[in-house]
Amino acid sequence: KIYRSEEEYGEYKPINSTEGTTYTDSDVSFGKQYYYKLTTVPKDDTSLESLETNIIKHKRSVSTPTLKSVEKEGSRVKLTIGGDKYSGYVLYYGTSKNPTTAQATFSAKTVEVSLPKHGTYYFRVKSYATQDDKNYYSDYSNQIKFSYSSGTTTSTTLKGTVTPTVK
Repeated sequence: KIYRSEEEYGEYKPINSTEGTTYTDSDVSFGKQYYYKLTTVPKDDTSLESLETNIIKHKRSVSTPTLKSVEKEGSRVKLTIGGDKYSGYVLYYGTSKNPTTAQATFSAKTVEVSLPKHGTYYFRVKSYATQDDKNYYSDYSNQIKFSYSSGTTTSTTLKGTVTPTVK
């Protein structure tokens, strides 16, 4: 049996039973902390329950996307995003590393944008999920450095730490 509480030492209510070794709790809100306890119950005698497990803590969050590619597409630049599908994505780009000004919001996992001029740009994105008319955002994705000119272009994924979040 699986029990859940919204407080670590609060009342734990049964939410489900499973014969498997995994369970997905889909009735949770973004940004909210949940606490779980588990017991085992023999198939042939449901009146017997084992002792509860240690408390398992989980906070639902939006997982960090991966910026898979930035490519020249005619006079525009095409970006491809990997990772879980959410309500939408926020694009950040600029001529300095680690841009923080949002340039566009979109819902598809690919987007084309026009750049204001030729030069070197840095791109990264965030995912967001909408629940109860409120947006919840991921951390920034990896960053890609992209040199844009009328001739050739080069794209380099910059090394750095990307901290994934548990969904």
